[in-house]
Amino acid sequence: MAKIFPHGRARPSQEMAPAPTYDFLVVGGFHAPDDHAKLRPIAAANASFLSEQDSERLLASVTSALKQGRNLVRRTDGRNPDDRSLLADALEAAVRDGDQDGEGQPKGARAMVLVGFGAGGESQCDEFLSDERLKSCARHFAARGGVVLVQGRGGAIDVISRHWFEKTWTSGLKRGAERSWRYNSDSAWGGGYFARWQDVASSSARGEPSLRKEVRFGVVYEVERVKPVDAMYLSVPHKDDVDKTDEGDKQPPVIGYRNGGVTLGATCAVALGAFGGGHVGCIGAGEDQQETTLRVIQGLCEAAPGVGTPDALKRLKKSGLKGFNSRSVAAGGEGKVEVAEPPSMTKFAAFAVFAVVVSIMMMVYLVKLVIRSNM
Repeated sequence: MAKIFPHGRARPSQEMAPAPTYDFLVVGGFHAPDDHAKLRPIAAANASFLSEQDSERLLASVTSALKQGRNLVRRTDGRNPDDRSLLADALEAAVRDGDQDGEGQPKGARAMVLVGFGAGGESQCDEFLSDERLKSCARHFAARGGVVLVQGRGGAIDVISRHWFEKTWTSGLKRGAERSWRYNSDSAWGGGYFARWQDVASSSARGEPSLRKEVRFGVVYEVERVKPVDAMYLSVPHKDDVDKTDEGDKQPPVIGYRNGGVTLGATCAVALGAFGGGHVGCIGAGEDQQETTLRVIQGLCEAAPGVGTPDALKRLKKSGLKGFNSRSVAAGGEGKVEVAEPPSMTKFAAFAVFAVVVSIMMMVYLVKLVIRSNM
């Protein structure tokens, strides 16, 4: 059992390995309570919430997939204060210790996966979302090269996307298992992450089909308001959708992307975009534990380069995000997006007056030279 010290952090038990030794951090525990139907009968009648049993199975499946390849995986309960403190410690350690000399393999965790986030109801994520230290550590972790994946649905997805990582992504409609999703090879992730994912997605020791084509995820809660470059798996028009189109419309309009085009109004099952020097992803599939979803999560984590690499820090510098350094994470700094200020009219007027004065002085000087040369 973890012990809490006066300053509020938890010390891991002696049998637990230090947090920086873990490759991946898996966070669960967001399931609906057993008495949810009694406490909120209207909400329970209108929505299907993730039960504790289903949540545990999903968490175990994700953890098992990530442990392949001798990876060390740390499971935590997102609703447990002690576990959240340990999670923040692990993220902080990864930021502090990651590739300090710029030459060796980055130390500490490379990716964090939230499992079933919001699937047990938005209220089950309130304590997690309101943990300011954890939020600061997660933002620093992602900004400096880490990967944060959020698998889930509902309003909690909207909140963490917008308020933690400045993404416009929202959780959308539920789609049935019969729908297919097309891999978008025009995704632009940066930092060689895309190339490493391509390698992982194309190769398989067990002979599974490639993830770089049309796949099925089972039941999917669409991710909406995603930029085309951040859409990883786009929806393929279903026969029911085609039947609803006008007979005169032979093909739907497309946006100019080379891979067959992105249909206007298309949504995605998986979104992945840059955040500073790292990446943030949202996965609307997975509750029925389809193998395809587990492979996507595993591949994205395996391809994660780690925190503090020279390339990640270079991209962080170019991104406009400020205040994300190894010292500010310990102080609980939030970091910010630095926006260039528009030119000041006062400064512009002063520059114009200065230019006019200099021009007049030059003209006077030239006139004097001409007069002297004629004397």
